[in-house]
Amino acid sequence: MKRKNLVFLLFLFVNHSKAQTINQIANDLDVVLESYGSLSPFSEVIRRDSLSLDFLEILEKSSARLPDSIDPWLLIESAQFLMDSLFYKLFYHPDFLNHRPEDVLNTQPTLVSSDGRFYQYSFDENTGGSYRSRIVYYHYRAADGTVLNHVNKSDENSFFANDGYYEIHNLPDNLAKPRYLLIGGVFGCNTCLLEYIELLRYDTTDKHFVSDFSLSIADRGFGSLISFQADSDTNITVNYFYSDLNEGCDCELEEPVEYYQQKCYQLYRYKNFNFHLAESRSWYGENIPEDD
Repeated sequence: MKRKNLVFLLFLFVNHSKAQTINQIANDLDVVLESYGSLSPFSEVIRRDSLSLDFLEILEKSSARLPDSIDPWLLIESAQFLMDSLFYKLFYHPDFLNHRPEDVLNTQPTLVSSDGRFYQYSFDENTGGSYRSRIVYYHYRAADGTVLNHVNKSDENSFFANDGYYEIHNLPDNLAKPRYLLIGGVFGCNTCLLEYIELLRYDTTDKHFVSDFSLSIADRGFGSLISFQADSDTNITVNYFYSDLNEGCDCELEEPVEYYQQKCYQLYRYKNFNFHLAESRSWYGENIPEDD
């Protein structure tokens, strides 16, 4: 990051470190998020008069006036820094737990668990590249009163995916330890898809999340690689081609196989509060062969 950007971000941090009410934090955050969504890294410059007055007020609070023409990367980085700072202040504000998160912000969470305890907010990182990375914020309210927060890659030991999830499912557990199945993915290039799935269990003794099952697969294309079926069997199915982005169906296969000719299929079933491999096949062609 350029030195001038660091100086500006440091200035923003100092000027937003004063105590604020929860409504002030939420209002500022809604303004920043709305403005952030309109910023483009492909702009040569961004005109000062094209920014909302509320966003300008947050940026220029107790500072000199911004120039008429502004580097788009400076604005994007500044908005991201403000997002991190404001989400942190919101999550840790003593009054936040007295409200439902969806009632505090106009910006709604991208995921909420069915028990109303697990929240995710995610946004495009706006890099302008083919890697579609995300900025993600997690907030969890355990039944025992414990609160867990994860602010945009702030905890390297966290089990939460840096690029977030697009599905969450509560799974049955008679041990009173909440289990969440989370499915997500990210495009690493225009045709490079990485999908992943995690079974996270909230440990009521140690008061943190534990990963009981995880799976990830990369392939080229635009279709889904991992699917979840929440029926009486509770299945996970995985379909992908052997390609330059994965090891294929059998990494011990002695005979060489050409890319995109071998199809791989795996079936996992939920049993005894975890997923277990129930079936694995490989074949050539598009359709799953019939059993003999």
